[in-house]
Amino acid sequence: MLVTDESIGFYQYVNVPNKSKSGYIELEKGIVEYGYIKDPSLFLNKLKTLFKTYQIKPNRIELIVHDQNLLVREIEISKDVLLRKSIDQYLSEQQDKAVHFPFEKPTFSHYIKSNNEHSLSVLVLVADESLLQDYHDVFDRVGVKEVTFDLSSLSLYQLYTAKTKNQLKNAMLVSIYERMLTIQIVDGNLPIFSMNEEIDAPMEEYGELLENYVERIANYYKYNLNKGKESISSVLIFNFSDQMDMSFLSNNLTPRLKHLNASVFDLTEVEGLKKLPHECHVAYACSVNNENKDFKLKFKLDRVKRINLYSSYILVLAFALFTFMSLIYIPYALGIEDINVQRNINNILENQLDILIRDLPSQQQFSQIEKDYSTAYDDLTESEYIETTMVTDLLSKLYGTLELSNYQISNKEQRIVLIITALSETELNEYLIQIYETYGIISGSPDPARWMASAPIRRSLSTFTMEVTVYYA
Repeated sequence: MLVTDESIGFYQYVNVPNKSKSGYIELEKGIVEYGYIKDPSLFLNKLKTLFKTYQIKPNRIELIVHDQNLLVREIEISKDVLLRKSIDQYLSEQQDKAVHFPFEKPTFSHYIKSNNEHSLSVLVLVADESLLQDYHDVFDRVGVKEVTFDLSSLSLYQLYTAKTKNQLKNAMLVSIYERMLTIQIVDGNLPIFSMNEEIDAPMEEYGELLENYVERIANYYKYNLNKGKESISSVLIFNFSDQMDMSFLSNNLTPRLKHLNASVFDLTEVEGLKKLPHECHVAYACSVNNENKDFKLKFKLDRVKRINLYSSYILVLAFALFTFMSLIYIPYALGIEDINVQRNINNILENQLDILIRDLPSQQQFSQIEKDYSTAYDDLTESEYIETTMVTDLLSKLYGTLELSNYQISNKEQRIVLIITALSETELNEYLIQIYETYGIISGSPDPARWMASAPIRRSLSTFTMEVTVYYA
């Protein structure tokens, strides 16, 4: 299976004529970007749709790791170092020290290319572990039991050698995809160099860029990597783009690279690929030559075993159940119990109230006239009490020869009239002054004890006899 940013293509090889299956499904933009799954949910749905459409349910998938997601390095390792640790341990320890990898958590697959008395020459292929884990996670969800990995460049090279019977040394493989170009150098069925470049240009400009890259990498391989001792023997071009014309590659590009023995390997002319869409070509190349490969990717991924995963699910479920019981069910049950207890108490109290009401003597019922009469009587009694208090206040100020002969109260006019006698005019005048000073309302100083609305009014009836009129509030 090959996954690009635009599609998922597969080829299921069956060693029975006309029983093999192949197909592809297109991916909307944003589901996969530069080989990384950006939307696992949509990618999973697309994969399920692909399997359902072509009626397949694989137990094993060999995922072709795209060239843009692989890094190829050749490293010399001292044999003394390997006495204390494995090659994988050494590579992990050398991350960001002697060897720099462009991934936060790289995973390695290595192949011992050569060795001598003192050291090993190790070919290391590096991939981003998170990328491979993401694909593994999705494949687990569709029931895949085993996931392995392969290289597109080696698959294409071995397909070429199988069909043409040509064994090439130091061959450069150029793969043209939609908006991307990959270049690998293969030496003796081993990948020794890899480069990827994103290109989005018209066909003529694309051809010039491609020619420039091929020339530069051929020179880099000859002079930088091999000090002029080795050079590229041939260039194989594979076209997987609908926008690139095969005739342009054959008639315009390969003649300009004639000195490098450049040729276009048309996959549509290979028996078995004529009727397949180009999305399935790499998957076909990987499938039919799988048993003859000397070099295979063996990335070590720390996968959680299914039994451990199921155990984790059980623990999470148990914790969720315990949390539900502790935080929801138990408080709810206790609350229901408290409600039932309170209901029983309320019922007991209601029964006691009914008994008390039943035991109470019946109360006499009064008519509305009687109620109105009672209300009027209470109002009059209250008014009488207030007026009597005022008269008492006025009488409390009588002293010496002062005597009250008579008094009248008018509720309507809020007036009290007193007839007072004395043996001197001075006592009469002092009485008027004293009652006003004591009970007269002073503006701005509210006092319940001051009820006299205005100064008392005097009218002389005879010598040493006066009529005093007082208005109350």
